[in-house]
Formats: sequence, structure tokens, C-alpha cells
Amino acid sequence: MNEFEVLQYFQSGFQQNASYLLVVTILICLNFYLIRRARETNMPSYGKALVTVFGLMTVYFGWTVGAFLRSMQVNMAVTLGELKNKGISISAASNDWINEMGSPTEPYSAGSPDVPTMIFWGIIALMLILGMWAPAPEGAYDK
Repeated sequence: MNEFEVLQYFQSGFQQNASYLLVVTILICLNFYLIRRARETNMPSYGKALVTVFGLMTVYFGWTVGAFLRSMQVNMAVTLGELKNKGISISAASNDWINEMGSPTEPYSAGSPDVPTMIFWGIIALMLILGMWAPAPEGAYDK
């Protein structure tokens, strides 16, 4: 496998990840809409619990998409590094990518994304839970 084939293979993975990220974005928008409707209609507790579970499932899906992205990034650096170690000439951009990822030597197998993505999904989870269960300001849903 040469450098171009490696880059082409991982590009397909990045495109797939972008598709999943689009779905996650739509699901997050749907979650916030459901929270608003649940508050407006004064939904019973079991309905609020279902919306909360749906929200947490969406957060888990987003976490998984972030972990997949991190895995693709690190594994691309590993594969390019293996090519370089075999004596195959690689471009400066690929060499910079290896250095950017910390010159990894083993494929990424952890089920967690990078730290900023973890923080982001933690904040989204907090927003979803508090949006559903925290008391709303007085008059927020009066008509």
C-alpha cells in the first residue's frame, strides 16, 4: 500500500464520520425541541424520563462518533508511520500529520474521543438533563 492509497482509505472514513456527525447534529436539535415541548405541555414524569433517555442515547452516539474520529486520525498516523519506517518516501504533509498525532506506534483502540470532545459532550449531556429536569424561570412557558 502506498501513501496515496492510505490517504484515500482514511478519507473515506472521514467522510463517513462527517455523515454521522450530521445525524448527531440533527438528533441534538430534535432533543432540544422535545425538551421545549415537554416543558410547554407539562409532560408527566415518565415522558420526561423517556426524553432524557433519548437525549443520553444521542450523547452516547455523539461520543462514539468522536471516538471514531480520534481513532481514524491516530490510525492514519500509525499507518503512515509504518510506511515511513519501511523506507517508503512520504510527503511533508504526511510527515507533519505523524508528528501532530504524537508519532503513535500502535493503533488506537480506546473507546473515548479527545479531551475537548469529552468536555463538549459532557456539557451537552448536562444541558439536556438540566433542560428537562431543572426548574424553569418563572413565566418562561406562560402563554
